[in-house]
Amino acid sequence: MQQIIKVLGISAVLLAANSVYAQSVAFPKNAALTYSGNGGVTATMGFNRSSSAYNINTTFKIPLYSMQFRSSGGMNGNTMVPNSYSDTRRGKLYAQAKFNHGSKTITYGKAGENKTAPMRGVPMDLFSLAWQLSLNNGKVSGVSQFTNGKKVYNEATNIRAAGTQTVKFKGQPLSVNVYRATRGGDVMEYGLAPSLGNIPALIRYTDDGKTYQLNLTAATLDGKKY
Repeated sequence: MQQIIKVLGISAVLLAANSVYAQSVAFPKNAALTYSGNGGVTATMGFNRSSSAYNINTTFKIPLYSMQFRSSGGMNGNTMVPNSYSDTRRGKLYAQAKFNHGSKTITYGKAGENKTAPMRGVPMDLFSLAWQLSLNNGKVSGVSQFTNGKKVYNEATNIRAAGTQTVKFKGQPLSVNVYRATRGGDVMEYGLAPSLGNIPALIRYTDDGKTYQLNLTAATLDGKKY
């Protein structure tokens, strides 16, 4: 009997430890996320939204190097409408894109450049696409342009569901729904965690044959730490 009670006690502890992932967490209005990546890279991502606007601020810390990406725009229901995107490296602007919805044009380029391209559908960047997928449970349409600030790619990103995967978060298994987007030879994969408000717990990006991956290590959602 004592052995049974002991086993039941251990089971209760394990259930309590995992309950944070079993409970229903709403998609956040404010999120502060921390990631670890390959090659000693760490990253932080801040996301906040209201009924009319959103902001995404992502910082990569690479040994002896730092990069910051900012995306901002308006909200039309559950659709994110981008206004600007910037890529800053070592504290200096590297590239940016600005979206003029009145003239349906995108102004973009590296620092000092002023290129223009017609806007088609809903343009996205690597990080805004992650949150748009999160917000709409993987259902995104109309994305026929992608930008990294340096260039504007006029092609469909071919977003599709790519099954489920288990990742480690705080030493526990965390199930994520994976969505894959392709652009030419580049592949972007996002693992969304339903038990954590559908936030991006995994981001994987393959560019020119090299894969970069970010794994979620900490999350604060609407002021609550997970």
